Amino acid sequence: MRVQKRIGFTLVELLVVIAIIGILVALLPAIQAAREAARRSQCGNNVKQLGIALQNYHDTNNAFPIGARLGAGGGWGISFYVGLLPYTEQRDLFDNWPFGSTDGYAAGNSGLRGGPPQFVANGPYTNVLGARLPTIRCPSSPLPEFNTGNNEVYMASYAGIMGAVDNQGVFVESRQRPCCTCCGGLNPNGMQSGGGMLLLNQSAKLRDCTDGTSNCMILGESSGWLFEGTSQRHGDPSWPHGWPMGTGQGYQITGGGANADARPFNLTSIRYPIGTRNYLLNGVFDNHGSNNPLQSEHPGGTMVGLVDSSTRFMSNDTDLLLLKFLATRDDGNPLGEF
Repeated sequence: MRVQKRIGFTLVELLVVIAIIGILVALLPAIQAAREAARRSQCGNNVKQLGIALQNYHDTNNAFPIGARLGAGGGWGISFYVGLLPYTEQRDLFDNWPFGSTDGYAAGNSGLRGGPPQFVANGPYTNVLGARLPTIRCPSSPLPEFNTGNNEVYMASYAGIMGAVDNQGVFVESRQRPCCTCCGGLNPNGMQSGGGMLLLNQSAKLRDCTDGTSNCMILGESSGWLFEGTSQRHGDPSWPHGWPMGTGQGYQITGGGANADARPFNLTSIRYPIGTRNYLLNGVFDNHGSNNPLQSEHPGGTMVGLVDSSTRFMSNDTDLLLLKFLATRDDGNPLGEF
């Protein structure tokens, strides 16, 4: 008699398969957490490397770079990131930089993304083709690496700290002024500070940091989405013109009225708590708000860099007054451990 083969699973086999699937599903959160821990570690290393670059810049030039400056010919100038290129293994890019009237206003070509940086004439603009600089970008950021609208330049995740502003009567800062009248949104209700270490059209020195280099912030992460209702808006400090962009105005923070177009890119003045995502706040704007908050996709906080090149992961629960003290170089409030 011919015996037919039975096709199918036994109950034991089915239970084993279900158990294996259950174990794999249970492991997914742990795998995701491990990946985020690695990304956060890389983000901290980025901030550390930028902090060391800032220290090396100061050693060479006896001052930190200007945070954002007017172009040599009166156009849009460069951010502090351009000055750091020789100290972040990008000497060739710096040596070939076409400094001039619009040396921070960059455009690019998506066809050359990731290739060797090149420069191509483009009327009054600087074309920075293919310049992907991973050190200036958080690997956890969900924001686009490149702007696919009016240019194709790489976007940075870390803002230079101009200082903090007084808008609640608790923290006092005399070195502040209104900003900005350009481009809509709530930009005209912004405030700019001159109490930090990366400044507008001027440079700070280590000797200016009288609170101590381990008590003063110089970089802060701003790498996630901001929200206008259900709409996502950019919170990165470079958007939409990229990491080289500085400012189009030549004033310094000495008080007085706002200029017609006073935006400094790649900088921020602390006004709101870490982790703030509300796009409808005064001075918050994607092109570019002077009070865009520090925030990230890391669970619970964001990465900051101190003047001594150390890094801290600052909690979203950090007291706002403490954060403003940390952003100010000479308020007389050394913080110790925080």
